[in-house]
Amino acid sequence: MDCKIVITCEKCKCKAELSPSTWMESNAYTCPNCRERMPADYWMLLKNAIGALSMVPDSCDGFSISVSESDLNLDNRTDEI
Repeated sequence: MDCKIVITCEKCKCKAELSPSTWMESNAYTCPNCRERMPADYWMLLKNAIGALSMVPDSCDGFSISVSESDLNLDNRTDEI
């Protein structure tokens, strides 16, 4: 699945978009504006999660799959997964 991640630096409020193909080989993330470095343990968790997500196909057996921003009101859903 082709996806992108938006990272917002809390220090300078800069937003950067990353896709797995552009950063999977990187060992760290640094804000392109203020050079603040993301903590290494958080970067590895994010990198592993998005790497796994990028391996999910866009569609499978009649279903399409996409990723979008979370809506906090979804906690009240009544449908079953």
